[in-house]
Amino acid sequence: MSKKPVFSFFGRVSELVSLGSYVGINGNSSVVIEDCKGVLECNGSVARAIAGRFEVTVRGRELELADYKNRSVEVRGVIESVAIASRRHRERSAQQ
Repeated sequence: MSKKPVFSFFGRVSELVSLGSYVGINGNSSVVIEDCKGVLECNGSVARAIAGRFEVTVRGRELELADYKNRSVEVRGVIESVAIASRRHRERSAQQ
């Protein structure tokens, strides 16, 4: 009789279900973040926004917020990278 491996996503389901937001990357010239709950930072080299339970970080050059309406924000400039991190994970790391 072979044993079946025990594998459960139960603890991670809430993070795997959905970003609750849409992040569109248009070449290296703009990033659109929908369901944006707030902008944490925006300067010439980094823009950070809250989208759902995640923090979206855009890095590049000459970055600026081009459009912020209807819970959507567009970051324009020379986009070098886009990162998405769970806010819950960041909060736990900061507490340790």
